[in-house]
Amino acid sequence: MEYYPAGYAKGITNSKTVTEEGEYVLDAAQNNPDVPGSLRQDLNNLLRQFVFKSGDSIALNDSIWTVGTLTFSNTIIFIDLPMPVITSATPKIKLTYIKVRQNNDYLISESNDAILNSINATCLFIPYYGFRIGLEKTSGFGGINNDVVAVEMSYTITFE
Repeated sequence: MEYYPAGYAKGITNSKTVTEEGEYVLDAAQNNPDVPGSLRQDLNNLLRQFVFKSGDSIALNDSIWTVGTLTFSNTIIFIDLPMPVITSATPKIKLTYIKVRQNNDYLISESNDAILNSINATCLFIPYYGFRIGLEKTSGFGGINNDVVAVEMSYTITFE
């Protein structure tokens, strides 16, 4: 049985190169991504799941309900989607389904091509946070301006 003094864990050292008490560095084997099962290899594999490049996409095929804000004279709904994504590509969003409710009333009660085509959807990537989705309908959504809305939607985000 291996023994590690208090403050130590297997693969983590209290190296003399670390100058602050309580800071640790990975030993050479754990910090090597080529060593099977090393912490560095596991971290790299995990991070790759969140790295998107041009040509990649994220699709939400089943609709979800989320919360947004209806603003700009009832013409734009902003929705924040926290998602740990790393990208240098530009995201574009395509809605495939939408319904909008506010105070027990449907502002959009059915999703069809005419409705989807009347909404200009934009997607802004915010580093270390995720995406801000803008849904613009120039004829307006109706409802109460500068108030919360519930949005049921499905979408595909592609990276260009």
